[in-house]
Amino acid sequence: MSSVKNYFERLFESIDAHEIVSERELSMTVELPLSGWGRGKTLLQCLGYDKTSVISQYAIRIGTTIIKVDFLVGRNENRWFLDLKKPTEITKINKHIEQMQSYLRHEKMCLGVLLGGKWAYVLLNPEHFFISDICEAISDEEKIKMPDLDLSLFAVKKVDLTISDVSEITKLFNQLKNTSNDDHVKKLSRKLCEEYVVPRKKLAKISIRESQVSEVMEATLANPSDSLLLQIIAASPKMKALKVKPDEFRKLWVEVINFEPS
Repeated sequence: MSSVKNYFERLFESIDAHEIVSERELSMTVELPLSGWGRGKTLLQCLGYDKTSVISQYAIRIGTTIIKVDFLVGRNENRWFLDLKKPTEITKINKHIEQMQSYLRHEKMCLGVLLGGKWAYVLLNPEHFFISDICEAISDEEKIKMPDLDLSLFAVKKVDLTISDVSEITKLFNQLKNTSNDDHVKKLSRKLCEEYVVPRKKLAKISIRESQVSEVMEATLANPSDSLLLQIIAASPKMKALKVKPDEFRKLWVEVINFEPS
């Protein structure tokens, strides 16, 4: 059994049994060294990190304010933030996302994870060079049509933990394991970014296309040309039989297209 999978199964059971109800109690199941959760390896141990690659309560100075992130994990370009929230707390998620984005921008990092016991959110810094090319290709028009394409405001990945299914959250954290690969955080960031952005861009483009066609149709129908009216008349045997003229067609056009059955 995967040690990460085993960790999340034990975590769910502990939260469900109300053994872990606070952020501090959750932290004891995550941090190094094992500091009180006597049921097995902590999350960071399962991920293969040691004391030399984890900084607890990492301090960030923003202006005159010092903010602490629960864990700075990894080294060099493979660094990522892990910030814990009270288990099951999700009502302030927008605030938590905003805070994590400020941490990522300030420290020039790409990836941060919010972990609330039964849920996890992955945030990516859209300005970071790992993914900036993908994010810069998102147009303002696409963001208007699909607001969640703004990665500074939305998580690129959200996974929930249930006792019957720990596969998604296990898969996510397995990709954050400490490896000898010098760019595994970059690869994961790009993978998550593309999986999130590509389908939303497609939907945004469809919506933009529909709006463009609708706009042209409205303009055309509001002031149809003689050639259009002649084509419509020619395509209708009944109109041809009546020898409908473009001028009389235009006169009744607006009245007909605005007709609403009672």
